[in-house]
Amino acid sequence: MNYKFNRIDTIKIQKIGQVGNEYFEIDLAKDVWLIRHSGILYTVAWKKFSKGPELETYKGFIASRLETKSPSVITKDMRLLKFFNSCQMSFLDIQIIPDQLKVRIKNLSLDYYSFKSYVQWLNENTSVKIESKLNFDIIELRPKSRKPYHNLESKHYELSKRTQHDLIKHFENKLNYITRFNTKKVQTGLMLMISYELGLRPIQIHALNIADLTIHTHKTERLCSLNILSVKKRSEKEYKKTKRAISIKLGNKIAEYISANKLDHLDPMFFSPRNLVRYSSTKICKLISAEFQEIGINTKDYFGNTILRHNLAQSLANQGSPSEIIASILGHNSTTASNAYVKAVPTISKIKTQALGKSKRFTEIIDMLMTGEPKKEDEVKKDRWVHGVVGNGYIGGIGGCGLPSNNQCPKNPIYSCYTCQKFHPFKDGPHQEVLDKLQAEVQLFIEQATSSGDIQFNRSIDQLELTIESVVRTIERFNK
Repeated sequence: MNYKFNRIDTIKIQKIGQVGNEYFEIDLAKDVWLIRHSGILYTVAWKKFSKGPELETYKGFIASRLETKSPSVITKDMRLLKFFNSCQMSFLDIQIIPDQLKVRIKNLSLDYYSFKSYVQWLNENTSVKIESKLNFDIIELRPKSRKPYHNLESKHYELSKRTQHDLIKHFENKLNYITRFNTKKVQTGLMLMISYELGLRPIQIHALNIADLTIHTHKTERLCSLNILSVKKRSEKEYKKTKRAISIKLGNKIAEYISANKLDHLDPMFFSPRNLVRYSSTKICKLISAEFQEIGINTKDYFGNTILRHNLAQSLANQGSPSEIIASILGHNSTTASNAYVKAVPTISKIKTQALGKSKRFTEIIDMLMTGEPKKEDEVKKDRWVHGVVGNGYIGGIGGCGLPSNNQCPKNPIYSCYTCQKFHPFKDGPHQEVLDKLQAEVQLFIEQATSSGDIQFNRSIDQLELTIESVVRTIERFNK
């Protein structure tokens, strides 16, 4: 295969934090690509790579990713490409996945997503055509992991009332007296409170300008808002801004800070008082983390303001907000994460546990509604044993079908069995293997649906998740 990276000389990347749409250009003809994003300079150095057709595909892949992805994602892609180069791996005539790569992905799971994206790009933009068997091999490489956002469902991330009270008190003390001589102290207090009220990412705080504050007064009523950078959706090439309401107290403090420092509407909201340069997203994370330490909030599992995003999402879920609203506020591409917050609502969990979870009779009823009575293998004729293909693998002997021998079941074997009362599961059947295969398949569906923007109403995913729940229930039934 002969691929030549031959596209326009430059690509334009939108500048973050500028008033209006401004762009900087990356000169693709150079051996070093320089990308400044959210106050951080990223470098892509091609001169360290061996020349050849592989290098041309690397450049084409990274150029396409830069148009729709954050440079922080590109650094992960480059890490894998450097590994390919050092091992002299070529995927231009790919037949099997090298063992070296399998070992690396096992130890460094993030490389899986870069590898999958690279192979997909090769398939779409070059003469390399990936065989279906190889696609399944790539899917099988996917790192074993827990259910997406498992921690959100199993833990409660809303800050206690005491902690929230301490947070607000700390904010008031920080901003009790605002002058141009305590700018940094005031800035950290404002960043903390903006994160608390709006659950922003560091890049969104980085992008704030003085012009983004709006205070509207009508008679005796006062409304305050900030124009917030919307996180770029998949396949989008530009960032947009949306208006979000903030408390009058916070709006007044921001206005007081602007007045004390005599800031112009074109100025960045948060900058270093020493050199007047806009704070990078990394610096914002460090400043907010330092504030947490000062208050006494434990953030060992999180960096920066992530815990405040969790707090906002969980509090919205506790108030009954639908997952679509939570996803919109947090800037998520799908409702997968916000559904996890909704499932973790403690009041609902408590009601379910008290009313149903401890009831032995309820458990027995649920078991009866799921499948038929379990049977031993020798109690069912072999021609009635259920077998089929899940994902890309054959599985047999999970149980027996209770339909008459002359009746052909119209439903998909295995996928439909665990919710059918005619199905009699074997106690020693490979139910765990079925569960593993289904979980791998549903993850594939999620990834495909997310990339196409169809995840919110994807019935295939809903059906697979229902089947997975039934398989889990069957396994628990035999483990009692």
